[in-house]
Amino acid sequence: VEMHDLNAVDSFEITECLARSTVLSICTPPLESDAAIAVANIIAGASPKEHKFVVLDSCGEGQQPVPLLVNKLAEQGIEEAVRPMNVEGKVTLQVVQGFEESGLSLGKAMTQKQKATAAKKTDKDLSKALGRIGSSLYVVTAAKMGFRHAMVASWLTPASEEPLGISLAVAKDRAMEPLLRVGDEFTVNILEEGNPATRDLVKHFLQRFAPGADRLEGVESIQGENGAAILRGACAYLECKIVSRMDASDHWVSVAEVVGGSVAKANSVAAAHHRKVGTYY
Repeated sequence: VEMHDLNAVDSFEITECLARSTVLSICTPPLESDAAIAVANIIAGASPKEHKFVVLDSCGEGQQPVPLLVNKLAEQGIEEAVRPMNVEGKVTLQVVQGFEESGLSLGKAMTQKQKATAAKKTDKDLSKALGRIGSSLYVVTAAKMGFRHAMVASWLTPASEEPLGISLAVAKDRAMEPLLRVGDEFTVNILEEGNPATRDLVKHFLQRFAPGADRLEGVESIQGENGAAILRGACAYLECKIVSRMDASDHWVSVAEVVGGSVAKANSVAAAHHRKVGTYY
């Protein structure tokens, strides 16, 4: 990853950077500025075969509009790596989270081919054996500084008896990862086997959301003591606080203390999740 001050970079540096880079992440420059000239040179030197782009709103006064830069790059035949970030109105926590998620999406897109190649090299019988490890289905929710989030999870298991604890594995490129760090609190919504609400909740939270979107909009829930959502479609829930986490290659494995919870349906059974192979969720 390279970063350049477009107010100070010269044409030679731009040429060298274009030769080394595949994705161009451009912040909108002020009108009639050295940065605007540099962006024009970048657009002129970009190649449809070698480059993709993402345009980010600088959120400053008198800057070039995001759609203008997007159109100029599109006219050159340059494809978008991820959708542009165009901010309308004030910069809120939701906007900041949107930028974070856009960056995570970009990282995921850039490593997709590498991961696919690695998956092909994995022993198929070993992958099938890993897929036989069963798990349940959950929706993990969290709220941080007024911003709420949610995701479907299955890599979760009890971890300790005293104090009561669980472990949760979260991919490093998951959009919710910034809300699941040491000291953060979250809620595990346990889904019920055979309940139509389970299918609807999983379908909802597995859809693609725009960066910074409120994933809980339209979902029936109440706010728990930790600020995270308790889903009305869940059969039970656990309120947790992350006390530590371990680097596990492409995942973080977090250990969380269970500080609260309840059962909504006394005779309910947690939804089971079975995989054919163990190389994906």
